[in-house]
Amino acid sequence: MKILAQDRKLGEIKLKAENLDDLWQLSRIIQPGDLVRKRTFRKMKLDFEGRTEVDKKPMTLSVRVEKVEFAEFESAIRVSGLVEAGPEDVSGHHTLSIEPGDSFVVTKQWSRIDLERIRESRKETPKAVLCAADKEDAVFATLKPDGFRVEFTISSHLPRKDDASYEAALNSYYSEVAEKLKSFGGMMIVGGPGFVKDHIANLVPGAIAVSASSASESGIREMLESDALDRFLGENRVREEASAVNELLKRIAQDGACAYGFADVKASAESGAVELVLLSEQTILEKRRLKTYTELEALVKSIEDQGGKLLIVSSEGEHGRKLTGLGGIAALLRYRVK
Repeated sequence: MKILAQDRKLGEIKLKAENLDDLWQLSRIIQPGDLVRKRTFRKMKLDFEGRTEVDKKPMTLSVRVEKVEFAEFESAIRVSGLVEAGPEDVSGHHTLSIEPGDSFVVTKQWSRIDLERIRESRKETPKAVLCAADKEDAVFATLKPDGFRVEFTISSHLPRKDDASYEAALNSYYSEVAEKLKSFGGMMIVGGPGFVKDHIANLVPGAIAVSASSASESGIREMLESDALDRFLGENRVREEASAVNELLKRIAQDGACAYGFADVKASAESGAVELVLLSEQTILEKRRLKTYTELEALVKSIEDQGGKLLIVSSEGEHGRKLTGLGGIAALLRYRVK
């Protein structure tokens, strides 16, 4: 996502959505009550020599947001609400559609958490496909700024091992998986139990083989967390989340320098002890729903003002679920706070 212009005094930021991941982030950033301005079109029916034609007239509308929908399969978000500014003959409710490549202006009270989302979305993500495979299935996923997305699964449907066609069917399955990997382009990473990953990697020049315990979504996550990918992937969001949550759990087990739950994190922040605050997306959305978001924003601001950092953890993955189980907010501390 690109920032094209901003006016901090007015609370306006002009943005450009570049891909589907930007739309996903925007669906979390744009909230009811915000103002969105975008150039759009309206359809006008014209009678021309006995037939009706539809003409599109450009216009710029400002909509006070009431509802935001993320339509992943349509590659768009729909922002609905009352028109506050536009042509004189346009009023009432309207829905603006934002797609990759669109530019628009959002006016709101920008929080540090919202700005962190924009900053994260501007990071370059290596183009990579990951495949977790065993002899039954191969799960394919693509790398995204906030983690990964499972694309599809191939099943081998192998005959019994004592069948004369077993070896030929197995080799055909390996070849099919290898060809699918090549079709993605970019970095190709294969994982799985036993020698399956090696058989497939040998068919794909340049492929990287790492260990994974299963051909599943958890296997993909396991691959991403592998130390073997350090120099290839750098600081991927899933790896960053895994490292932070695992360190938190380790410190909890050892009664180390950490805090979890809103009250304990707030007390640690008041002591200036917070080095990194971990915040689940679910907690952010819940605070907004309950209209207690202001206290969360104030806490994050106090931590960052003291040199601490913020990490927003996806609620969809294993580590996000663990953080949610600890109250949705936790912190790694510089020192223990009694």
